[in-house]
Amino acid sequence: MKVGQTVYLQTIREYCEEDELRYRSRIAELTDQELLLEVPFDEQRRILKVFASFETLTGFYVSEDGIRNYFETKVTGFRKQDVRLMVVQRPAKQDIRRLQRRNFLRLMVDLEMAICVRHYRQVVTTQDIGGGGVSFFGHAQDPIELGDAMTCWLALQKKNGTIEFIFLDGIVIRIRPLQGKGQLYVLQYTYISQEDQQKIIRYVIEGQIAKRKT
Repeated sequence: MKVGQTVYLQTIREYCEEDELRYRSRIAELTDQELLLEVPFDEQRRILKVFASFETLTGFYVSEDGIRNYFETKVTGFRKQDVRLMVVQRPAKQDIRRLQRRNFLRLMVDLEMAICVRHYRQVVTTQDIGGGGVSFFGHAQDPIELGDAMTCWLALQKKNGTIEFIFLDGIVIRIRPLQGKGQLYVLQYTYISQEDQQKIIRYVIEGQIAKRKT
């Protein structure tokens, strides 16, 4: 864990599937015993979420190697600095579970995707997409580094000409230089709604089937 790390949270009493954890926060400060988190943001209702003191939470963060690290914690209070922060217990290292996400089919396809990382915004073109991540083309001078977290809007173009916009968060897990073509950035999802993930999976499967027919 480190300052600036994005974490995703859910209450134990509201337990749901791991991919549906919708409360996003960020580590503002940490000590040996505590994590000071920004007040979590509800990804579904687009509002801030204030947990009760002593509420037990489960959550995860994605390390630089692209692996999800799951933990449990408890809210111990709130602290006012420049902004209001939520204080939770820092999980012991031995209590954090590292789990590799399952593999998904991928489809080579050119789609437009808007990305936002820190103050940098750009529209890029994908190389391939899948249920677990997406890769896209960029330039060597882009201010994007390994481990960067970004917010994206993927334009999923359907066969009937309609476009569905998929909102997702991800972390850069690989950067590969391309000869004469800038760089290829590989992004693993850290947040995507289950409904949108299923849309991408169906899109990939339909694309794979269409390719086999040609």
